[in-house]
Amino acid sequence: MTTETKKDKWPETEDELLAYMRENIKPWSIYDYKNSTQEEKDQAYEDSANSMWKAALAAFQYAAGIVGASGFQAGWAALKFYGEAMTVDCPYAVITAEELLYPQYDLRAKVEKYIHEWTEDWAREEARKKIAEINPKYPPHPAVVKHWRDLAEGL
Repeated sequence: MTTETKKDKWPETEDELLAYMRENIKPWSIYDYKNSTQEEKDQAYEDSANSMWKAALAAFQYAAGIVGASGFQAGWAALKFYGEAMTVDCPYAVITAEELLYPQYDLRAKVEKYIHEWTEDWAREEARKKIAEINPKYPPHPAVVKHWRDLAEGL
């Protein structure tokens, strides 16, 4: 199972994937950059970012189709990809503003639960590491050190 969007037909073969990549990735050279207007530079900047996510999504959909991924597997893989792509080396969660519209989601309680869980485990240990690594020559702001100490002590 793939995570099809409303109107996209995703590549099903390697040739289709490569064709999709060629169509959606617009190369931009330093020569192009030097010889373009500011408007063209701004558009190229936006196009570059759009090319990357479109290529990543197409490759994701292709791989999901090849392995026959379930919705759960696709969701897990997407979250894992996000963490790796953003070099997130700590617990994280995805919340949406839409959850504010429905009381059963209780977004505040969900976020408070994450904060509680992360403070009990990850943040406490990370704060202890940060305290141990303080360089007395270039210490962090006193408010940061106090916050780390509070976390480390479970306050």
